[in-house]
Amino acid sequence: MALLNPYCTIDELKHELKLPVADVSKDSELEEAINNASRWIDDRMGRDFFYHDYSSTPLVLDEFDAVYDGEIFPKFRPIIEITALSQAGVAYVDGTDYVWKAADAHKPDRIIRLGGGLWAPSRPDHLISINGKFGYVQASSAAIPTGLPGRIAHAARLVAAAFSGHNRKEIVGLDGQRTEVFTKDIPKLVLDMLGARVPLLV
Repeated sequence: MALLNPYCTIDELKHELKLPVADVSKDSELEEAINNASRWIDDRMGRDFFYHDYSSTPLVLDEFDAVYDGEIFPKFRPIIEITALSQAGVAYVDGTDYVWKAADAHKPDRIIRLGGGLWAPSRPDHLISINGKFGYVQASSAAIPTGLPGRIAHAARLVAAAFSGHNRKEIVGLDGQRTEVFTKDIPKLVLDMLGARVPLLV
């Protein structure tokens, strides 16, 4: 097992579990827990947070993607750069035919068609093709994305701890005695941090 687009490191998970960092005997299990936790967060959020390079092969959008009237909401965010955009084979010019805007308090990253036109993509002949880079930059697919939101990293540690099978919590009995038990429960704090499950099309 190896880390693949993880949202926390093995050492961070070991710290969460209070395991010795130098002990590598459980590393394979912990890597699997981190991978599963990271994809669980993607599913919960309705998006992912790792790097996507569509510089050579374009990201192709159709009527089932998040395209509404004159706005495109790429499924991979944030937008790092857009080098080319076309629809039905017609190339559009940045700043003349469209602009892209970073997320604000009201909407996520989006590409806006200028001049009041509608995107209206459809198969097979009216697809949108976008060349660019999206997500949070990574040194490699095994590295934590740079600039990953803190709540995502924190949630990843807690969820990976729950998935690992090595997470312990302390229970106090009626007699006042404290006992440690293993738990696979995802803390309510995670659900509070991530909020309600987001629909796939945002």
